Amino acid sequence: MEIKISTQTLLQIFKGLTWIVFIGLCIQAGTVLFNVLYAVSYQPNAAQYFFLDKLVEVAPSKFVVLMIHMLIVAVLKALLFYSVLKLFTEKRFDLEKPFTIHLQKLLSNMAYIALGISLFAAWGTRYLKQLTAMKIELPNNETLFMGGADVWLLLGIILLVLSLVVKRGIEMQQENELTI
Repeated sequence: MEIKISTQTLLQIFKGLTWIVFIGLCIQAGTVLFNVLYAVSYQPNAAQYFFLDKLVEVAPSKFVVLMIHMLIVAVLKALLFYSVLKLFTEKRFDLEKPFTIHLQKLLSNMAYIALGISLFAAWGTRYLKQLTAMKIELPNNETLFMGGADVWLLLGIILLVLSLVVKRGIEMQQENELTI
């Protein structure tokens, strides 16, 4: 028995999953923002949520720098999935003529966002290692949602290559329209 799923059905499933991930990433970014503001302004014990209470006690400024890295990574991840949602929700995507300038720009923007995630995740991981070298007890970078800088770098490079392939597809599509 063979199960056949149409492309439209798969696209709807991926659209739903993308919405779920996007909402989760927005909640994560909001949590990081709220936590840093609340821990710095009112209650330093709020840093326990990310297991950073010892860092707040020792060096509050270093806590803020680390949380800013976390916030930037979280916001960029949410922006990346927002870009994917734009691909699904905007009616510019046509399966009859898939190579459009809009798609090429969207792919290149997604590539730059993924490269930015990689850059800030790597900086945050390096900063976390510096803090750990100061004998401050801290969680690992995966717990702080900054792990996988190498994976984000790879994704960014793949998206840049796809952007160039789509750009070449646009050129070929335009040449095909000109030939009789």
